[in-house]
Amino acid sequence: MHSYSNRPRGCRPGIRLSLWAVTTLLFLSGLLLAPHPARAGEPTPTIGATVEFFTITQPVDHDNPTGPTFEEEIYVLIPDGADLDSPVFFILGYEDDLDQAYLIRHYEKYGLPGDVIFITVEHRGYGQSLTDDPDQSVPTYVSIPQALADYHRAVEILKETYTGPWMGVGYSYGGALAINFAYLYPEDVELILSSSGVVDWPFLAYGYEDQVRANFGDRLYGRIVKHVNNLEPEEVFDETWQEREFLLALVSGLAQLQQFEKYLPLFKALSMLPTPLFLKAMHFIDDNMALGAAWEYAYSRSSLTLSRDEAATGRYSWRVYMYQQCTEFFDFWMSKEEGGLYTRSVEDYCEECETMFGEDLLENSRDQWMVRDMVPELMVPMVYVNGGLDPWGDLCLEPDYPLENGVYLYYPDKKHCPDNKDAEIGAHVLSVMLGLLEE
Repeated sequence: MHSYSNRPRGCRPGIRLSLWAVTTLLFLSGLLLAPHPARAGEPTPTIGATVEFFTITQPVDHDNPTGPTFEEEIYVLIPDGADLDSPVFFILGYEDDLDQAYLIRHYEKYGLPGDVIFITVEHRGYGQSLTDDPDQSVPTYVSIPQALADYHRAVEILKETYTGPWMGVGYSYGGALAINFAYLYPEDVELILSSSGVVDWPFLAYGYEDQVRANFGDRLYGRIVKHVNNLEPEEVFDETWQEREFLLALVSGLAQLQQFEKYLPLFKALSMLPTPLFLKAMHFIDDNMALGAAWEYAYSRSSLTLSRDEAATGRYSWRVYMYQQCTEFFDFWMSKEEGGLYTRSVEDYCEECETMFGEDLLENSRDQWMVRDMVPELMVPMVYVNGGLDPWGDLCLEPDYPLENGVYLYYPDKKHCPDNKDAEIGAHVLSVMLGLLEE
């Protein structure tokens, strides 16, 4: 049994020098020279557009519209060349804290179209779109049906101003939301984009690990498995549990996100260190290169309570996602064989859900989310995008899926949601969508 610190601390002088030397060499080789993503409130580049922010009042329960309410955040980007009847690229918010920089990045990734309005509505329970409840530990108001009803009401209000054709857009979980949204509210959008939209949501998902192994190669995969197996916690959510979750978060980012591929040589080199030193190096890199995103993931998913003030920081989104994971989508990753990357058992996952959110949680969980069954029933065209190296691919539509009402754009050498990572792909995807609008 090993127990590792939940934050990096000072190494012995010799080890600190060694890590510094490795990091310096990698800086000089250009492996770590990447800009930080823009933060909320930072100046944004001149893009020939204006960004407006406002909120709308949503009922906490759409079946009780006169009951309690919350404020849902909305951002609208209007290019200088757009009119109020220009096409609308409507991004359904998902597990993120949205801001104007988020919307500008997407506008840039789709080619800075001068005549397309970009709008995003934040998902309830994430970011600042919270109820007034001071205790957000068990966010029962966060559910897929209620979130979809939020988007529907927002579209009804926004269409009074933005009267052009609407395109519903979603990524990953949001891609599934886009399908479900068009299935329930086909009158709201003329077409949808589902980028790496997950359509299968089983309780246990076995395919993710296969693509991680393919993307990493057997040698690196084997080293990471050894590190993970050195991190067997004594109790749920203890420090060793946090470190294992931190490492698995890094694995996911490197395996599924195209923009992190440049860091893979560094990850490979440092993975040869003993587990304690490897974790220290990973914390250093996460803190300095990724704004602590991997640790934020691990820490938030082990926080037994959550206040509204904490939720409003935007640093606990993955805890809210965990609540939805335990009540609606499940999709817990599992290794096909013992000794794999994902060492938890079904009992472990159940214990985590019940420890975090209550003993009767799983008994009250909703039915499995059957997004795949909605696809053939869609009344509006769909553009579906995916990459051949995406570890989520096993839960997405297959490249040869007979998509009769729409277009499947498949990129064999790309990863998760390639269109919002690569401006050339994004511009092509948008041109396909606009072409479908004209038909």
